[in-house]
Amino acid sequence: MFYLPGAAAGAYFSDKIGPKWCIVIGTSLQAFIGLMLGIFYRQLTENVGWFIFVYGMFLACGEFGLGDNLGLTAAKSSATCVRGRFYGLAAAMGKVGAFTGTYVFPLIIKRFGGEDTVMGKAGPCYVACGLAVTAAVVCLFCFPKLSQDCLVQEDRKFRMILEANGYRTERMGTGKIEGKAP
Repeated sequence: MFYLPGAAAGAYFSDKIGPKWCIVIGTSLQAFIGLMLGIFYRQLTENVGWFIFVYGMFLACGEFGLGDNLGLTAAKSSATCVRGRFYGLAAAMGKVGAFTGTYVFPLIIKRFGGEDTVMGKAGPCYVACGLAVTAAVVCLFCFPKLSQDCLVQEDRKFRMILEANGYRTERMGTGKIEGKAP
């Protein structure tokens, strides 16, 4: 259930502050909560209610940030003709990341001391914290700031590039191909 408020808040704030800042804020909060999960793992597992709440907040921050805004950023940061490919690439990378995480998860636990130790159980929290910090830094320095009319701007820039390189664009988007009926 914690995904739902995170996703709703991410959708709302994505429109207000932009996808870039939602990702930076969401992943930064997720990193902080992941660190707290790792540090206070023993205490949190002694009270299951608190553990569920803190882990739920970790999940909600993930939806607020990357969950809502990674695909949006991929779709909004390119011209119409390549938008689907950008989104597909982002989705494929997410699937590869999920597969890799599932495969590596037992190895992380083993590396931190095994499933019989508190450190072994808290280890994935530290790894998640590190990944969230990395995502926040990459987004902060590498992602574009997207405006409300960025789709129109990207299409306009793409058309200008085509025209500068000698392509005729006057019929672009009409569905008519030179010399053929639509």
